[in-house]
Order: sequence, then C-alpha cells, then structure tokens
Amino acid sequence: MNKVYIETLGCKVNQYESAAIMDTLVNMGFEIAEKDINADILILNSCTVTNRTDFKSRNIIRRFLKLKSESPEKIIIVSGCYLQREKEQAIALGDIDALVDNNSKSTIPSIVEQIISSKNTFNNKYQQAHDFVCFDELPSSSMGEKSRAFIKIQDGCNFYCSYCAIPYARGNPRSRDPESILQQVKEMMDNGYHEFVLAGINQGLYGMDFKVKHQYINSLADLIQAICDIPNNKKIRLSSVEPQLFTNELLRVLYNNDQVCPHFHIPLQSGSDNILKAMKRKYDTHLFQNLVNNLVQNKANTALGIDVIVGFPGETDELFEQTYQFLKALPITYLHVFIYSKRRNTVAANMPHQINGKIAKERSQKLIELSQKKLHEYINNLLNKKVELTCIVETCEDGYCYGMTDHFVRTKFFCKDQSIEKGSLISLNPIKAESDYILAEMK
Repeated sequence: MNKVYIETLGCKVNQYESAAIMDTLVNMGFEIAEKDINADILILNSCTVTNRTDFKSRNIIRRFLKLKSESPEKIIIVSGCYLQREKEQAIALGDIDALVDNNSKSTIPSIVEQIISSKNTFNNKYQQAHDFVCFDELPSSSMGEKSRAFIKIQDGCNFYCSYCAIPYARGNPRSRDPESILQQVKEMMDNGYHEFVLAGINQGLYGMDFKVKHQYINSLADLIQAICDIPNNKKIRLSSVEPQLFTNELLRVLYNNDQVCPHFHIPLQSGSDNILKAMKRKYDTHLFQNLVNNLVQNKANTALGIDVIVGFPGETDELFEQTYQFLKALPITYLHVFIYSKRRNTVAANMPHQINGKIAKERSQKLIELSQKKLHEYINNLLNKKVELTCIVETCEDGYCYGMTDHFVRTKFFCKDQSIEKGSLISLNPIKAESDYILAEMK
C-alpha cells in the first residue's frame, strides 16, 4: 500500500499543490506510480474553471472508482475546485475515501496514513470556501519531473467577475508568509532549480490581506525584489497578474531586475468596454492599452500573453469585432482564447442574449489564427534583432536540447556538452525560426 498516483487539472496553483503533496508523500516513503492502474492511492486535484473541467473531474473520479471496484483496497482522495463547488455531486458518484477542501490540501499526506492505519473511510472536517481564513502552507523542495519550480505565494480572490466560479471555490485572498517563500526559493536553488514561477489565484493581491505588516515585504513588488536579492543566477517568471494591479512600484521592480523574465501573462478577457463592464472587470481598454505600451517600451523585447473570452452573453458581432481590432493593433505575442462557459450561481449565467456555440467557436478560431500570426511576428523580431536568449533545459535527446526561453518561446539547440542536465540555465544565440520554436546555438 505505498504507490501514489496524482492527477491534476487546471492552473499552476493546482500543479504546485500536487507537486508539494507528492514531494511530502515521497519523503514519507511512498512511491510514485506512473499510471493510475498501478497505484494504491489515487488522488485527484480537480478544477472548475469551465463546464469542461467539471466534466473531466467527474470522469476521472469515475475512472478511479472503476479501478477501486476491481481492487477494493485502493484508496481514493478528491480535492480541488470542482469538489469545493460540487461536493454533493462528487459524493453521489461513489465510494470516495476522503474529500479534502481547498484550504486543507496540506493534510492529504497525513490523511493517507490515517486511512491506511485505520483501514476505514476517513471522516475529515470539511470547510466551505467562505470560511477559509489562513493560507494553507504546502512547502516543497522539489517539483518532481518539472524543470522549473512553481512557487505558490497567494490563494483566493474576492473580485467576483460575473462569469467566474473561482472565488466560490477558493475563498477570499490569503497571502503566504514572505519568509516561508524566501526559504523555499533558497532550498529549491540548493536543489538545482534556476527558474521560479510565482503563482497565485490572484497574485497581484499579494500582501494586501496582511493584518500585521511585515518589516520589508508587504506587496508583490517587495516580494519579487527580495527574491531577486537572493545571490546566484536565476530567473523569475510571473504567472497571470490583473491589469489594474500592475502598480508603479511593481513596474519599477520588473524593469530594474534582469532576473525577471521579459514575459508577462495578462488577462484582458474582452476588447470591448461594454463587455468588460458586463463582466464586472475593474479596468477598461484604455488602461489596458497604456499598460501594454508601458511594458513593451520599458522591458526590452517583452513577450505578452493575453487571456480572452469569446461568446460572453451579449457579445454581438460588432462587439467581437471591437475585440479583434483592439488585439490586432496591440504589440502582443500570443493569445489564450477561451469560449465562455456558463457557470452555475454566477451572475453571467442568468444574463440574456447567451451566444450560440457555433458562433463562439468561429470567433475563437479567428482569434487563434491572429495569435499564431502574432507569435510568428514576435519570433521573427527576436531573430532579426539577434536577441540573446536564456533557456531552462527540459529534455535532451539525439544530440539536441529542448526547452523554454525566458521570452516564453520554445527552443532547440545542439548540445556541445553532452553532460548538460535537465533544469540547466543556458545562454543562446538564435539562428532561425522552425514552426513555432527557435533553432539556436549555445554561446
């Protein structure tokens, strides 16, 4: 009873949490099962961002239950945002051994031990999201097979955008103690990690919930600067930050530290001010355009990824065209395009003028094609300027290494030194574009 399989859906926060849970279990003597069929303990870290991820979560639970019906000694533990929103639905699916709320994932390793020792279903205390108060510490010194380290710095969101179910699953904003974050970064560096991806549900809110102010670190800007000040060569990458939370202080830190990757992911969601207002977003297109121009002008060769939702209720052809033209004119690098998904109990679910799925797919495809064009233009710009790249090595085979550059473009380069290890930080000169990646050479 010692092999564990964790299946993870959704965001970088979920990915971090699953890696931390597995790291703890491995340190306790458990083994990693590569396939669910070989596992004694089956864990799902679920997602609820769309109807599709709810569907995937249910299917994974059913798959786990089928394996348990064939081998009744298997243990099933379910956590994550789908469970937080749809607990009764999950219970109805079958014999799950433990249901763990989103703010108690740190207890999963001890729950596993208790179930094994008692050989009974574990009845743990389950909290509703609105009752979450403290940040649930999930420390980890390893990310398993990943070549870069995710660092969870924040949880929760209280923006309640009209389309979004996540605040109902993650609760109010909660920030991690800065000393805990810095200690983890140092441990990860000692273990050979060279890139750190800061992740949170709404990480731009970091520090705003501190009841007692810390001496030096009380904001995302303070935290990034403190990580940059840790000696030795490394890269820091931000996951998504809301447009209005790019404060002047944060921008100054981003511009003044070369350790910060020239790549930022920013949720726009719509290029129409009418739709943004209906979405209850806290900015308009004017603020967004000024932010993008500021980043491009002050952080050389910056790559900008943008989230966009199509098919939001009331999005007419004219309003979608506003979004398309707005994005076409912006100096961005790529788009993450999502088709609006009606989420139970959100404001948008009851809005009139819901958009036909076929129309939404057509709009999505048009933006995907724009994204591909923008990415190719960006890659060619890097090549024309002969921009020096740094890369975290992910795999090496047949004399070549593959990885992701600090500019968030995939790369391939010939290994002069066959002893290059996964996770190494390598400086590169770009040579030419090949499809959606850059062929490069080591400096």
